[in-house]
Amino acid sequence: MVRADRPHIPTTIIDNFFETPSLWRDFALAQEYYKGERGTWPGTRTAMLSELSSELYEILEIRLLEQLPMFTGLSKVESTFQLIDETWGKGWVHDDNPEHDVAGIIYLNKDAPLNTGTTMYEGAADINGEHYSKLFQEDVLSTDPEVRKGYAKYRDEQRAFFKPAINVDCVWNRCVMFDPRTWHSADNFFGTTKDDTRLTLVFFGNT
Repeated sequence: MVRADRPHIPTTIIDNFFETPSLWRDFALAQEYYKGERGTWPGTRTAMLSELSSELYEILEIRLLEQLPMFTGLSKVESTFQLIDETWGKGWVHDDNPEHDVAGIIYLNKDAPLNTGTTMYEGAADINGEHYSKLFQEDVLSTDPEVRKGYAKYRDEQRAFFKPAINVDCVWNRCVMFDPRTWHSADNFFGTTKDDTRLTLVFFGNT
């Protein structure tokens, strides 16, 4: 259930988010990645950070609260590392689960192409949603890169309904936090191996 009194989270960019970003990247690359049954996202993810390392989970929670003065605490933070290689093209415009109070992404690639970050959009929610939702699910559940190429035109078609509002470059150790109800998309994906593929830490927080 979405609380009527919850604070609105403006899109906020924080550079140099972690004191030791290389530690986080090395830790992320040492984990196992899987598609998972939830499957509403492209690429692969790890298990929840809280299951992988209680120490790193606590650091993330502390850093988030430092940047969210409107929150007195976080009851839960769902966070996973995510790899998305170039075969996925670019992301679909979407919003996240509105039951969360904050969403965010931390970029963990050194010297990544700047245009591989995240774009926030303005636009109407009624854009033949069921049609594009079905295509989105088919795309992200596909395990065949050749099949996924066929969805590129639909991703571009869907984006035409929205007006870009904020472009966030993919900068090493940059965090972008936003309201889960904000329309957004990942920009161009990149990489062919685990070591050079777009790596992020994604999170969703609840007070």
